[in-house]
Amino acid sequence: MPVKRRAHKRRIDPAIEAAAWADAFDSGYDFFGDLSGIGVLLDEHGRPDEAMARAAWLRLGAQFMEGRQPDPARKPWAVETFGEPPCR
Repeated sequence: MPVKRRAHKRRIDPAIEAAAWADAFDSGYDFFGDLSGIGVLLDEHGRPDEAMARAAWLRLGAQFMEGRQPDPARKPWAVETFGEPPCR
């Protein structure tokens, strides 16, 4: 009996995924549609699902905060919503 071929799961480069999530982490909105390019569904206002954003924040939050210029005037949306990222 022949071996069943399986389709490979789609994997996204973490650097590309972090860049796509940057606007959403900063403001809560995807202004340029970057998240649609990696398969994230947005609501009618351009916001990602909160559970999906939380999972992405846990994976990519530390990387986002390392590359971000500190702004004493305001915190990123993801920090206000989900707290500081793990491993920071």
